[in-house]
Amino acid sequence: MTSIRTKCPQCGEVEMQARGVLLTVEPASGEGSYSFVCPMCDQVVEKPADKRIASLLMSIGVEVEERETEAVDPEIKPEGPPFTLDDVIDFHFQLDQDDWFEALTATAE
Repeated sequence: MTSIRTKCPQCGEVEMQARGVLLTVEPASGEGSYSFVCPMCDQVVEKPADKRIASLLMSIGVEVEERETEAVDPEIKPEGPPFTLDDVIDFHFQLDQDDWFEALTATAE
């Protein structure tokens, strides 16, 4: 079985089997990302995969998952008031609070 050598941001260079890697690609571009659980620190690592890397990973039997892409219509505008610089500043200060996520989700409801 072919082994794959890649890098974990925490452990450096690691080696694993193809069955330990998941490749996610966009059908239109052939690009995407691959992910794996580092065999040394058990951290989930995701790295970009251009067409060359994606093809190489597919050729050695890595599991492939296609990513569905949604068509975005630039003419459709989101509902609500426009996002302003004051909104960015408010969000910045909200992130400083310990309960920022709860406060943010409460305002969304």
